[in-house]
Amino acid sequence: MRPLAEECETMTPVKTCFLLLLSVLFIAPTVSEVVMSMSDCKGFLLNNKPPQVPDVVEDDKIQDNNRYKVICQTYKDERRFVTLYDTKNKIPVFSAYKFTKPDTGRPDDLWKMEPQIQSHHSPTD
Repeated sequence: MRPLAEECETMTPVKTCFLLLLSVLFIAPTVSEVVMSMSDCKGFLLNNKPPQVPDVVEDDKIQDNNRYKVICQTYKDERRFVTLYDTKNKIPVFSAYKFTKPDTGRPDDLWKMEPQIQSHHSPTD
């Protein structure tokens, strides 16, 4: 029997990708679901209306349902994000998350702030 290190070196890229994907599936129980409209994934957008994006979303309607897809993302049986995805450019147009403010006021540490912005803001901003 060969050592695991040798076995990994001879794995094909397809096998490697499959094993990585399989390991990720067991780490985070997430589900993504493509739905027909933003109204199928409520609670993330202000007044349940998507932002107006010229030529993409106008008058609360997606202009090209073949190109732009609404994705509801679920984690631990709770919907966490809604994303409008551009299938042509393979990028998200926007993604929304419902933030719930903690009852204890502002956190002591800066939370999820870009490092290049962090140095310009004090914790009281």
